[in-house]
Amino acid sequence: MATPIPFLTAVWAGMSHGDILAGLRNGDIVRPGRLPDWATGLDQRPGAPAANSDPPTAVDRARVSAWFTSLDPDLSSSAFQVNWNRVGTNDSDRATKLTSYLSNLPLRDGSSGASGDAVAGLDAYLAGGIHRAKIVDLSGKSRQELAALAKTDIGYRYALAHLDPFTVTGTEALSWAPA
Repeated sequence: MATPIPFLTAVWAGMSHGDILAGLRNGDIVRPGRLPDWATGLDQRPGAPAANSDPPTAVDRARVSAWFTSLDPDLSSSAFQVNWNRVGTNDSDRATKLTSYLSNLPLRDGSSGASGDAVAGLDAYLAGGIHRAKIVDLSGKSRQELAALAKTDIGYRYALAHLDPFTVTGTEALSWAPA
């Protein structure tokens, strides 16, 4: 049996979330002390409902894509598709994880991207296209590049701390200051 690789190595190598989850389940990847949001279902039996959770509002790829392109009008459909494919093994998981990601972004007023119903909150927050940001894919970046980027913008540090394969950066609407 091969020696398991560190979790961060798998993330920085650009492995898909599905492959990372499979590696964690099989013991091929060392489990980190804290799992990122996109891996929360790792310990759940397939098909089992999440404990103490309300049924989520159904969101599809088109709606999530519209949110991301509202934030970053320069985001190409192929760049969105790359990030979409990385965050889950099926469209329902992907939509849920990216909705959660956007709704948990810290905003300048101290709130999150969405209060209460995440979908309604995101629709309201992103309506009108007044909030702009840059979506940057981190998966192909070297250690040196990531370290240099982390020195320039707190959005990069946030993404690295949360082991996200991309970052939302360069927006006045977001407040990355520590609480």
